[in-house]
This record gives sequence, C-alpha cells and structure tokens, in this order.
Amino acid sequence: MNMLHLPEFHAWDTLSRRHLSVPLMFFFYVLPMSLIPALMLYYAGTAYHENLLPALSLTASQLQILSGAFFVYELAGVFAMAGAVEFVARTELKVIHSPQKLMEFPPEAPSIGEPVDVPRVEFRDAFTLAAIAPTPLWIGSLCLFIPSFMIDMTIGALALLASAVILYYATPTILKLDEQREGALFRYLTVAGGMVGWAAMMYLTLLTWSIVTSSLTL
Repeated sequence: MNMLHLPEFHAWDTLSRRHLSVPLMFFFYVLPMSLIPALMLYYAGTAYHENLLPALSLTASQLQILSGAFFVYELAGVFAMAGAVEFVARTELKVIHSPQKLMEFPPEAPSIGEPVDVPRVEFRDAFTLAAIAPTPLWIGSLCLFIPSFMIDMTIGALALLASAVILYYATPTILKLDEQREGALFRYLTVAGGMVGWAAMMYLTLLTWSIVTSSLTL
C-alpha cells in the first residue's frame, strides 16, 4: 500500500517505454547534469565563501580539486547505485518468485545456466532509475547562486526529499515490477539505498576536503 498519495504521474511510463541506452543516458544527461553541482561548488567557494562556511574557505586550487573530486563521485555514484539496484533486484526476485525451489534445495536446485522463470531487471533500467533520481539535487545546486547558508540548506533538504519521492514512485514502473508485489518492497529498498549513497558521497567529499586542506597548506 502506498504511504504517499500524489496525483497520477505518467512520465515514468513514457520514460520506461523509450528504452534509452546507458551510453546515451550517461553522455547526454548524467554527465552534463553532474557538472552543475561541481561548477556551483567552485563558484560559491570563490565568489562568497565567507557567507556560507567561513571555516571551510579554500583557495582556488583547492576548490578545483574538491569540485573535480565531487564530479567524479557523482558519476561513480550513479553507476554504483545502478549496479546495486540490478543486483539486489535480481536476487530478491528469485527469492520472491522461486520459494518452492529454495525449499527443495539442494535436490531440485537448478543447474548452472538453467533459466529461471522470474522477472528480470536489466542494467539499462536500473541505470535509468539511478540517473533520474538525483535530478532535483543537480538542479537544486543552482541555489548556490544565493549567498545564504540557511536558504541553500533548505533548498538542498527539499531537493533530497524530492529525489526520495522520485525513487519511491518511479521504481516499480522503471524496473517493470508489479506494484502490488515486489514493487512495493523495492520502493523502500531504493529509497534507503539512495539515502545511503548520498551519505557516502558526502562523506567522500568531506574526506577529500580534509586531505586537500591538510596537504596543500603545508
């Protein structure tokens, strides 16, 4: 049962039917969109860092390294999430749709290479989901044009919430899952995984900041 009640939104159906390839999504969507936060981070750090977090002020060279690292983390995060979604989905779908085979293991276990009649989640679909989920965060980074820490944090929190809503509603359609069965489970799995991935990226960014400031100030 859906815990959130929002108006019907058919964009996910349209996107799911387009069958966009991974290279196409990466080069024409993920790559340019990932540039926005990295460029905005550099801009905010050089233009008015004293209005954000003065204690975290960096030189131009340090900001270049930090922004470049953040850009790489964004790209790696999309691929990591796509791979995790595909792996978890395929594993869980086998558990959900093959309970009898699991109970009969090992006498009736299928041999290596034997096809299993369960739904499959393709990497292309998992990548599509991982690519569209961060969209509010990418666009929301434009708030760094505003030299206000509280406004930027508020918009960032709203963007993170919007990304979670996208994962919640888009998961069953993009992954082509039954919304009343496995789709309901995967809504929460993808939202939780997305939040963990975001936290990991923030940790790596702060770790990079720590390394950059400690090495380049010597």
